[in-house]
Amino acid sequence: MALLIPPGDHVNPAFASAHALLERAARAIAAANTAIRALIILARVVCGDETPLRAGPGPKSRKKYLQVACTTLLTYYFLGARDLPSFKNFVYSDLHGSVVVHDRYVNYDAFDGISRQLCTQHLLRDLEDAAQAPSADTPPPPPSTGSPS
Repeated sequence: MALLIPPGDHVNPAFASAHALLERAARAIAAANTAIRALIILARVVCGDETPLRAGPGPKSRKKYLQVACTTLLTYYFLGARDLPSFKNFVYSDLHGSVVVHDRYVNYDAFDGISRQLCTQHLLRDLEDAAQAPSADTPPPPPSTGSPS
């Protein structure tokens, strides 16, 4: 475990700043982060997702996207935008021969050399929607009378 706050340095305001802590934490995990990225690239199946995240105080324009690539044992994170250049700077460009399980976001379709699998949860939603959608052969339900039966 990395020692982020050295003993005896509890009251130093310069060291205690969030920025200094983040820099120190990034240096402390850099080697592990590189190893995790390499192992994700070697994985046969990788799950991908992205989610919005506010990065710092301020207006909505400071919204970033946390991109995630994971296996059953590892998770690799990247803070970027929800656009193709950001996706290309993440891990997807280096996945060759892997299956990427993801949602329908179009950026996943931009990478050659990978197979794609739609997330099972998204497939289940599709099936639920299809089961609830009226077919052309089914008459519409009778109009509601507004009173309980």
